[in-house]
Amino acid sequence: MTHTTGIVDGYLTGYLLVAMPTIIQSRFEQASIFVCGHDKNGAIGLILNKPLPAVSLPELLKQFDIAVTSNTPNTPLYFGGPVDMGRGFVLHTLDYTSANTVIVNETFGVTATIDILRAIAGGAGPERFHICLGYSGWGSGQLEMEMQNNEWLLSQSSIDLIFNTPADEKWKKCMHSMGLHDGNLPYAGGHA
Repeated sequence: MTHTTGIVDGYLTGYLLVAMPTIIQSRFEQASIFVCGHDKNGAIGLILNKPLPAVSLPELLKQFDIAVTSNTPNTPLYFGGPVDMGRGFVLHTLDYTSANTVIVNETFGVTATIDILRAIAGGAGPERFHICLGYSGWGSGQLEMEMQNNEWLLSQSSIDLIFNTPADEKWKKCMHSMGLHDGNLPYAGGHA
């Protein structure tokens, strides 16, 4: 099942940016990025498939003196992008919201405060979540230019892809969901 509210006024909030195969030797190589917000001022997104080596949720919680319990999941943290790497962003389902949650669409929210970490540690957080350090950001018109330059494909988001698909399979699964396979990968972008 896919989840978006549709492209509104040309903005891509709630969609996935899928790196073109031509993007190589870059932190965005084979990246799948959830667009958390996009408007005339720019865009913000979280890379979904770049786990941070040797960093897990319990280790992060210990740094903030948050108790790790038997309810605390031992999930990895992810590189969300090169901007503000010292800050955490949690993409999650809407069974958890707080006054600090940004509602992305009818399915997803983003919370970037320590309260969600406390809730997750205690077993009271969202059922499904993805924790990133840093984010990917684009200035006004920058993402649109990158789309015109065939740097990204556009795919719909889904709970299954974001929360259930292993990180090393996300990019290929995005490509396959658009009908693209190893033998027919495009070298010019567009919309799926």
